[in-house]
Amino acid sequence: MGICIEFQKSTSSSFEFALATAQLFDSFEEHLLGSTTIYRVTVGKGQTASLDDLLEHISGWRKRKVYVDQVAHTWDSVFGYQWCYKRKKSSFRPDIYCFGHDDSYRVNGVGCLHARMGIMDFGEWFTWGQWLDKNGTWKFDKERIQHEIEKNLHEYRFCPAISKTPTQIFLACIPDTVNPKTNKEWEFVEDYTNRVNSLPSPNSDSYMRTYIVGVRPRGDTFARRVFAALNLELLTD
Repeated sequence: MGICIEFQKSTSSSFEFALATAQLFDSFEEHLLGSTTIYRVTVGKGQTASLDDLLEHISGWRKRKVYVDQVAHTWDSVFGYQWCYKRKKSSFRPDIYCFGHDDSYRVNGVGCLHARMGIMDFGEWFTWGQWLDKNGTWKFDKERIQHEIEKNLHEYRFCPAISKTPTQIFLACIPDTVNPKTNKEWEFVEDYTNRVNSLPSPNSDSYMRTYIVGVRPRGDTFARRVFAALNLELLTD
């Protein structure tokens, strides 16, 4: 069980390096299938970081396969995270790369740039919830937020940098309810589309009608609170 990489002898100049690297694993196996020698290495789902060197050696090979719990998968569905993980390791601040580094548009509290959970500029999750009253008290739909995080990260689920802990901390930092009229750390989100359960905006006029469709953090106070809970440093441009 786990993730199994299978490859054959290749004319690639990196074959000898790949074989030598594979032989370092306790799980290394060598089988003869007809006249073809098959090499296999198996690791746990949470141990993909140990495959870095081997993956580098067999990059681009045609005769390679990957199995997850003995079920064949396409290579990119398992190792599609590699391009981003390489960028993380070579970045200026690998420790906060996945949290958005110094790009305010990509700053997130989940620990993955692909979660699409920005916490400073605009995040779709700001509109996931419902109004509890007409005075502007908003209740976040945390179940939907968690579901969307899990869905967006599924493609990158085997990335060594992925952890469930940041998501749990991020969700805990989001207030259950908030009203920007009394909590100045938050502000209303306005849109030109009248969504279900939206509120009329006082900024509407006879030419352009707008609606209040959610709430979002004002400034970087919320982001700093999330990063403090994660024991990380928030860098923004």
